[in-house]
Amino acid sequence: MPIYRPGYVMAAIYEDDDSILHPVEKLIYRFLSKLTAYKRGCRERWLAGQRFILQMAKKGVRNFLVPGAGIPTAGHVHQLVPEARVLYLDKEESIVKLANEVIKDKPNVRYVQGDLREWSEIEKLCDEFFGPSPRVGIVFIGASYFFRDEDLRQLFGAWYNWAGSGSMLAIDILNSEAPITPAQRLFGFIYALTGNAYVFRDDAQIRSLLSPWKVDSIEPILYNLPHGFTGKFKVAAELTEDERNIPPVDVGYLAYKP
Repeated sequence: MPIYRPGYVMAAIYEDDDSILHPVEKLIYRFLSKLTAYKRGCRERWLAGQRFILQMAKKGVRNFLVPGAGIPTAGHVHQLVPEARVLYLDKEESIVKLANEVIKDKPNVRYVQGDLREWSEIEKLCDEFFGPSPRVGIVFIGASYFFRDEDLRQLFGAWYNWAGSGSMLAIDILNSEAPITPAQRLFGFIYALTGNAYVFRDDAQIRSLLSPWKVDSIEPILYNLPHGFTGKFKVAAELTEDERNIPPVDVGYLAYKP
């Protein structure tokens, strides 16, 4: 069993319940839960994903693909848009097994195992579930910064070629222009031990990787202000006048296929 499964720990943080964690993960969870800035960062990213889902639904999207979905805690797509067809995807077998126990029998929802780096195999599952060239919303929040540039470019291009006109893609990035706190460097080290090293990018880099997707809107999700070891996370509405020139550390992008 891996020493640290990020998907399990994130679910525990969202739900305030560590019952699904093994002993080492419980120690990590308790440590992270004490860091209110980190906990808030997880929550705000989760809420941003929900806002993007609702924006897509408002524009008429009724098919959703959620790669790297993790454990379907409260607020996942099938709960926010009950009438939608939803295909969740994760590469970890144990997460997929647990997720299917949570979802149970819902004919319009599936949770499957697959590695995004093997998109051709996943595409077959998508075609079976959605039909060819569907108008689909792809929700890829909290994941892009674990991929190398060449992998992201290939993946975004494959999604663009597969999806139908009017499809939408929601992602977020860690902004290379934002201040980095000691806690972020520590978390980056912890993730690197699991083979998931952070990649920071700026606006020009992510637009280049997204092409030919067209950027519809940009949302600053979180500001990480220098404040001791952990920093102090705020959303835009909480910034003081003096803080408004600080670049956001987590930025969401909503893109579309014409």
